[in-house]
Amino acid sequence: MTGLTISDQTPLATGGERAVYLDPTNPERLIKVLLPKTAQNKGNLTRSFFTRFASDGHRMFLLQQEYREYLRIILQHMDGGIHLPIAHMYGFVETDLGMGCATERVHGLGSEPARNWKAITSGDVSDRDVDVFSDFCRRMLQFGVRASDFKSSNVVLGHRTVFGEVGPYEAVLIDGYGDTHLVPVRSWSTVANRNALRKRIQRLGAKAGLTWDVEKHSFFR
Repeated sequence: MTGLTISDQTPLATGGERAVYLDPTNPERLIKVLLPKTAQNKGNLTRSFFTRFASDGHRMFLLQQEYREYLRIILQHMDGGIHLPIAHMYGFVETDLGMGCATERVHGLGSEPARNWKAITSGDVSDRDVDVFSDFCRRMLQFGVRASDFKSSNVVLGHRTVFGEVGPYEAVLIDGYGDTHLVPVRSWSTVANRNALRKRIQRLGAKAGLTWDVEKHSFFR
């Protein structure tokens, strides 16, 4: 048994560590599969070093931190009814490309694809996008998400579908959460993590000419 067949698909996206495929059994979910070491995007100097010299232990560490962060937040809100700013994770599934991580899919309506914040800020940013992004940033701070790779390409604006029901237009961090720093100060200190989040939020807003109001927790032009 090889599990789900995804090798006949073109990846929806390819990052530095993983390729992302549509779950052939559930259009509400994605499957993230580790790339072969030779196919990894070497990226910056730190990533290049670990890609060339480190064992797969480093990649396993990144995955572990991502899952630990997801579990940390979920286990603190077991009463349910929470509106997470990060994509849900559903465990591992076997595929014909190896073990894959099943995650929540954020999509556009109809044939319209979801767009990330990087793509949106390259053009005109609507008032709706500003409101949605403000709400997302408030929730990032509310849940104290530890996000070591909180960047514009990892924030996707679109819709989530749960049990066939399409949810509201919103922003979701689909990757890059988890404290992967060598010295995990953000895990030790909620103040340090909150300050780091605020700095990143301000930078991401600045890409669209927006200013973050610290008191109101929202952006303005």
